Amino acid sequence: MKFKVASAALLLALSGCRMHPVVPTPADIEASEKGSTAYLKTLTDDQLKSYDDDRDAYLKGLKDNSADAKKAYALDVLNSQRTLGTLGYGTLFTGIVDRRTHDALSLYQKNRGIFQSGNVDVVTSFALEQDEVLLNKR
Repeated sequence: MKFKVASAALLLALSGCRMHPVVPTPADIEASEKGSTAYLKTLTDDQLKSYDDDRDAYLKGLKDNSADAKKAYALDVLNSQRTLGTLGYGTLFTGIVDRRTHDALSLYQKNRGIFQSGNVDVVTSFALEQDEVLLNKR
């Protein structure tokens, strides 16, 4: 029993489970876009179309099935953590937005001119995907 309690305490400490952001809502996406206009203006026409398609698919997923949206969000978080780690932002790969991930996301968002939610929203996810494409071209 002591081992189980110690293991659970260790996992909580490692993940920094102080906060648990939830799947971004349509209102969260709207706020993120308003706060990210400078970043969005840097996108090419093709990138902007791709972003619009991503956003529309995300919103459709939220509307159609919230359980699937939660699963997709967890995968987005994990992919974001991987990319943030590759970029040197120092995250753990947990699939949840723990304190380290929140801080890394906030710093990344600040550096990229994106609304600083500290969460994986559509704008942040798109920017990370674009950065990953650039990294893979090297």
